[in-house]
Amino acid sequence: MKQLILLGLVCAGMSQVAAADEYVGRYICHSDGKIRANGAPSPVNSRLELKLMKDQNGLMYLTQTMGHVLVTDDTDHNPLADRYAYYGLFRFGRLDENPDYNPTVYHDHHQFKPFNAMTTNGFDGGGMWGYFVIPKSLERDTKAHYIFQSGSHIGGTIDYECRRRGI
Repeated sequence: MKQLILLGLVCAGMSQVAAADEYVGRYICHSDGKIRANGAPSPVNSRLELKLMKDQNGLMYLTQTMGHVLVTDDTDHNPLADRYAYYGLFRFGRLDENPDYNPTVYHDHHQFKPFNAMTTNGFDGGGMWGYFVIPKSLERDTKAHYIFQSGSHIGGTIDYECRRRGI
């Protein structure tokens, strides 16, 4: 009887390990350039930190994601100017990969949407929404992209340089 109970405990422990999600990595992403857009490129300052996980079905998800995006159409090249600036704060508990992603540009990438700011500065009606893509072949140093719209005047693609933290 003791052996049966012990076997049951071992099997239960193994099933919990097998069902656990897999840690992929924690990335710090930054962009201090300009957005790619139709029209004049706008200065951008952005930092995002995200933790990538893989679920039991092999789908990726973001968790413990936080950061900010600041874009402006100010032409004095000062991304901290408050005139015509759009500022969004991001924080997610969990954001699943889009399993139906059918890329036209970012092939071999994971897409996460909706990747929307939880709060914005409200200029021009405010809001900041879009989607985030990161390569499927994750290296220590990788690139990611945020394709977004903010208010009614600024939108485009923010290109990020990302680095995996720790192990």
